[in-house]
Amino acid sequence: MILEQLGKGKTFTFTLTGNSMHPLIRKGDRVHIQGCDPRDLSAGDIITYRNDALYVTHRVLWIRRRGTDIRLIAKGDSEITVDPPLSPEHILGKVAAIGRANRVLHLEAPHWRLLNHFLWMLSLGEATLILFYRLAVAKLHPSKPCPAKGDPTHLSR
Repeated sequence: MILEQLGKGKTFTFTLTGNSMHPLIRKGDRVHIQGCDPRDLSAGDIITYRNDALYVTHRVLWIRRRGTDIRLIAKGDSEITVDPPLSPEHILGKVAAIGRANRVLHLEAPHWRLLNHFLWMLSLGEATLILFYRLAVAKLHPSKPCPAKGDPTHLSR
C-alpha cells in the first residue's frame, strides 16, 4: 500500500520511534517521504527503506554504482556503524520534510540543504575514522575480534 501511494506521486508520513537521526530528526518527529527513483539519490539525502518488517530512516553516505547495479550505504547520524548495503528495491523514498510540533522543515530550502550537507560530511567523516580504527586494530592485533559489531569490509573499495 505504501509503495503504491509513493509510486503515484503522493507523500507518505511516518512518525519516528527512534533517535538514530538525532540531532536533525528526533523521536516523535514526522517524516514526509516522497517516492523517488533510487538512481536519482545523492550522498547526503535522507531516505526511508524497508529492513524486514521495519522502516528505517537514515542518511545516504555514499552510492556504489557498477554498471546497472546500485548499492547505497546509509547510516543514522547518531549511529556508530553503517547499515548493510541497500539495493534499490528496499528504498521507499526520500525524506522531503520533517514535521516537529507546529513546524515543518522543508529539506529542499537552502538553509536546510546547507545544514543537511554539513551533517552528511560529519557522518561520513565519523564512519571513515571508525573504519580506519577497526582496520588498524585488526592489523596490530590480528587475534583480537573487531572492537565493534559488524564487518567493516563492505566499506572497502
